[in-house]
Amino acid sequence: MPEFSAAWARNLIDPAVTIKERFVAAKNASFRIEGEEPPEDFLLLGAGLSFHPNASDEVFVRYNGAWAKDVQADAISAGGKIRW
Repeated sequence: MPEFSAAWARNLIDPAVTIKERFVAAKNASFRIEGEEPPEDFLLLGAGLSFHPNASDEVFVRYNGAWAKDVQADAISAGGKIRW
């Protein structure tokens, strides 16, 4: 049995934080640490195949992916389920 899903996700987390610090011994040597700016929109795709040899068992292979600007995440899973 084939499976397919497509979705869109929006990141609602606050923007990245910037911290300004300096060393106690060197008062004029300040520096900034900038956090990573996460992308705002993601495309989520999923695809898979499953086989049901009987009413209670299943064997499956699935792919899930997420794409955004400068970010790509892929996951492939396979397994089986036995119910009794």
